[in-house]
Amino acid sequence: MLRHPTLNSMIRVAAATAALAVPGSRALPSHAPGSLPASSTVATPATADELVERLSNAWFARDLEGYLSLWDLESPERRDVEAAAVRQAFAADETQLRVLSGPRPVPGSSRRAVDVQVFNATEPRARVEYWKLLLERRGARWAFVEREVGADVDGLVHLPLDPEAWRVRGVLLRLEDFELRMEDGALFRTSEAVGPTALVFVGRGRVRFSPRPAAEGEQLRQFAGSTNLDRAVKWAFVRLHPDDFEELLDTSRLQLDPDSGRRRAEALKRWNERASRSFLIDADLPRSPWWLLPNQGDALVDFPWKGKRVLTYVLAGADAEDVNLFDRDHGAKICSYPSAGRPERTRGGRQEEVDVLHHRLIARFDPRRLLLSAVDTLRLRLLAPVSTLRLRLHDDFQVSSVSSEDGGQLLFFRVREQESLVVSLGPLVGRTDELSLTVRYAGRHDPTSIQQELAQLFPEPRPAYVEQALLTRPPLVYSSRTAWYPRPAEEDYATLEAHFDTPEDLLAVTGGELVSVRTAQGRTRATYELREPGKYFSAVVGRLEDLGMRQLGEQKVRGFGAPRTIGETRKQMVTAEELLAFYAERFGACPYPVVNHTLAEATVPGGHSPPGLVYVQRRPAALAAQPLPEDPANFSDMPDFFLAHEVAHQWWGQGVAPASYREQWLSEAWAQYSAALWVRHRKGEGAFRSMLDRMAKWARRYDESGPIHLGYRLGHLAGDLRIQRAVVYDKGACVLHMFRQVLGDEAFFGGARSFLERHRYAKATTEDLRAAFEDASGLDLGPYFEGWIYDTGLPTLVWSARTGKTSGGHETTVTVQPRGLPGPLPLEISVRTDEGWNARRVVLDPAGSSWTFESPDPVRDVRINENRGILAETKRVRRLPARPQR
Repeated sequence: MLRHPTLNSMIRVAAATAALAVPGSRALPSHAPGSLPASSTVATPATADELVERLSNAWFARDLEGYLSLWDLESPERRDVEAAAVRQAFAADETQLRVLSGPRPVPGSSRRAVDVQVFNATEPRARVEYWKLLLERRGARWAFVEREVGADVDGLVHLPLDPEAWRVRGVLLRLEDFELRMEDGALFRTSEAVGPTALVFVGRGRVRFSPRPAAEGEQLRQFAGSTNLDRAVKWAFVRLHPDDFEELLDTSRLQLDPDSGRRRAEALKRWNERASRSFLIDADLPRSPWWLLPNQGDALVDFPWKGKRVLTYVLAGADAEDVNLFDRDHGAKICSYPSAGRPERTRGGRQEEVDVLHHRLIARFDPRRLLLSAVDTLRLRLLAPVSTLRLRLHDDFQVSSVSSEDGGQLLFFRVREQESLVVSLGPLVGRTDELSLTVRYAGRHDPTSIQQELAQLFPEPRPAYVEQALLTRPPLVYSSRTAWYPRPAEEDYATLEAHFDTPEDLLAVTGGELVSVRTAQGRTRATYELREPGKYFSAVVGRLEDLGMRQLGEQKVRGFGAPRTIGETRKQMVTAEELLAFYAERFGACPYPVVNHTLAEATVPGGHSPPGLVYVQRRPAALAAQPLPEDPANFSDMPDFFLAHEVAHQWWGQGVAPASYREQWLSEAWAQYSAALWVRHRKGEGAFRSMLDRMAKWARRYDESGPIHLGYRLGHLAGDLRIQRAVVYDKGACVLHMFRQVLGDEAFFGGARSFLERHRYAKATTEDLRAAFEDASGLDLGPYFEGWIYDTGLPTLVWSARTGKTSGGHETTVTVQPRGLPGPLPLEISVRTDEGWNARRVVLDPAGSSWTFESPDPVRDVRINENRGILAETKRVRRLPARPQR
């Protein structure tokens, strides 16, 4: 299953949201006309609760006079308006009124307020409204005096397929970079009462897709063998807004097909396969399930691919990258980019509507049965007067309630297969200040294998090795890969108060300070506080022991070890402390003054580094005989490399977060290069250059797979994560080393510190880093970023060296002719004489350069780029035409 944000953003929520039954609410059964109980008009209600009960009874009975008798309105005109609204509801095929909250005082008034949900269905459409009813005492009785209409959704529909079809010959459906040509066949659609929002074509057709960006064309080539898709199809399923139908198709060419019956069985087959996959909501509403209409301008097309595979084209205006092609069943995101006229580089997916400030998360883990139940209270600030919030929460979890201190029980629904929890703010609509939401949920959830969470990924060893090597199961890691707690669709920084409950032999660890831990009645309860904002939170649950805390200045490190890693964990705590100090000298103080370090054994090495937490896996000794395969991230022979990489993520990836998946290199390349700097610090220049050589080898091997700025999508289609690690991690680290040569250490590290300070606890882009580097250096780095980050291709340096005698000794001329340089670059030239090596730093012009060196002794050898300052292929030839020095 692919949780695709594009599909998620296409969900149309009219002014607010559809409704789901809320625990604690009251609802009487809905019914159709003709089955009415006797009139509910009885004696005058003496209490507010009794008045509300009468309201429910009158609605259930569709007793208009009984309903109106509960009101005391200011004028006959007001009564007529109320009567018209209720009469319309009572005329529906089915109607239901649900009381969401009992009478509550209205501040500064003698009135009270009641929140109700009203559902009306007249096939094939339905509508849900949220009303706030105001009531007050009038003499000896209570009466309703005012009704405020709040959130509603009027886009709920059933989608019956019309038995008739159009005959289509040469009819086109054109969307951005996409074309469905229906050459000969039948086009079925939903009924006229709904409008043509869902279409099924069966017959002979053709799909063409030509992504505009070259990088996206390359991704399509890797998937389909060509930069353009041109394929014959026998069917297609389309969703669009009914009002777009005549604009997207030439309706003058549509004629009723008198022989549509012979294709109807095929159309129904495709309908049954595809209709439930798009815009279907799970909600406790009468006559469910219901579908939502796409936004106007949005569209979705499913069409067959090779074998039984189905591809989906989506146009979603709410997303910055609104053009998408993907395979939902196989989780393959093939193309994703902005349509023409939109900015090519954006800060993220969608405009943020909410800022979550704090989570108070109470979670009970039962890892042996993979059960998790939790209550998460989110304190948030609305950034716009919205009527709904969309949160991410894995589909494994069943939500029992969503509530607010200010608004009581709130309405919500789940969008099927999209990990979405859509919450109506109800009485909170229009608020732009801080408020809280409490979400209660539970389910059986198997978190993504930690191997997919690690910075370093390797194949699993054979089962026989695992059984012998591992005495205890590695911890479960609940992380950002699966939405195990509710959070905004776009990652957001927030603080955390976590209360974790586990079986007594297990402990749950997260980022932040361990406030307390106690064991009683067979359970262990640990409380943590992360006082600095984090973009997401993880929980490591396993057989772990608290090993205490080390502190150097303001920085604290607390260790948690598994049964066989306690001694090594204590050693790594010392190393982690040294790493934090080493990075602080270069990048400023660690964003998280308390870092919890956890070490466990597993079949593969690696690590995971959420805010305030560093988790490292080591291989047990029994697996040492089984060598790890060659991999861009396999630096297991380097001391503490995995730990150095993960600790660096506290700055790069957590202190500042990539604004989108395309900016992943701001996290991974910086962590990789930081770890290389640590190796240089501990092992010397030779080890550092060896590491750069290994990174360069992988970068050259996979450079043409796509630019660094493609992020996690590199290797995604091929199912080969080595491509991503080679380009984003290793090539990215080499690029940072080149920037360091261009800028010099002072501007490079000064720009890095400035970038981290400007965007502390926020999301940032490549252009933000470029601005920081340019401010620090005074240079225009545009061409370098274009060539190294946004494009593919590596430079080539063809060079020669000629040596001869002069009257004063010897003269050596070095000539370099480069290809693919984005601008002038520093180059190190090393000349060896009898006295040893002498290195000079020169500037290489993109058009080529020559330099002459004089020495009293004969020159024995010449080398270039020994400091790996340029990620390039170098080729020495016997002779090149010398160029004047520039």
